[in-house]
Amino acid sequence: MTVAFGSATLRTARFEDGYALWLWANDSATRLWSGHRDSIPFEPHMTWLRHRLADQSTLLLISEDEAGTPLGSVRFETINDWQRARLSYVIAPRFRGQGRSRPLVSDAMARLMERHAPSEVWADVIKGNAASLKVFRGLGWGEEAGETADQVTFRWRP
Repeated sequence: MTVAFGSATLRTARFEDGYALWLWANDSATRLWSGHRDSIPFEPHMTWLRHRLADQSTLLLISEDEAGTPLGSVRFETINDWQRARLSYVIAPRFRGQGRSRPLVSDAMARLMERHAPSEVWADVIKGNAASLKVFRGLGWGEEAGETADQVTFRWRP
């Protein structure tokens, strides 16, 4: 199933998306705002992706434009059978700053609710990541102190 937003669609990730996901994960801004500064080697990344795609506790979605160009991704993970889920997202570096993040997160949430309907979704954002802070605040997610002094935890509850 594909969900449309603007000139982009949202679909379930495939193993063939691995290279793009790896490039995005190793982008310097992604590394800075992810909280994990070290680059990720390709083979371990692909092993990780294979496991995530097979894991029922992960929902990995890809946004792409009408030509099939990947624009970004959203990943949801749960440890309690989808009662609560963690959200993380990334926009492909060349598409940042174009207003794609908020619709991506919003439509990914709609997809999650169609499949699992958790009672809570949370996302941790480094305080210096102005773009992601703006996304979650703009979507009206609740804020609270994060696990560390330099992050904010956003929570969504139905």
